[in-house]
Amino acid sequence: MFFDYEGQQIRLDKDKIISHPNGHIYQDVLLSNTDKTLFIELEGKEIIVNTKKFNPFLNATFPQMNVQIQWMDVQRTDELNILIDIDNSLVNNENDKVPLTLAQQKVLNVQNPKSFDSKYERDVIIKNLSKVARNFVK
Repeated sequence: MFFDYEGQQIRLDKDKIISHPNGHIYQDVLLSNTDKTLFIELEGKEIIVNTKKFNPFLNATFPQMNVQIQWMDVQRTDELNILIDIDNSLVNNENDKVPLTLAQQKVLNVQNPKSFDSKYERDVIIKNLSKVARNFVK
């Protein structure tokens, strides 16, 4: 099952369509340029698809012109939200070392993550943020 969205063919996995009394909802969220609900008509069913708008990272060190339109399950959505939190922390914290939680360390692929908040060099965080954020842009 496919539908057209912003000039792309987007695939729907039948196993991720959840039925409920008022219709059908797609389990994953579509990362895109907008934050809106899509109503997709397929095979006689109206399927509700939620989107999440991608906002460029303020501290990533590469051009972020276009979002990579993609499905995001709960884990990928959580990963993106953690990256957004890290980016916001960098904006709000002007120190040379910035504390990261264990979850933030893991998302940034920090070597030997610590089980408690640990401070990392701002430049190292920006470098890792830039690498991981590339998964969301083209």
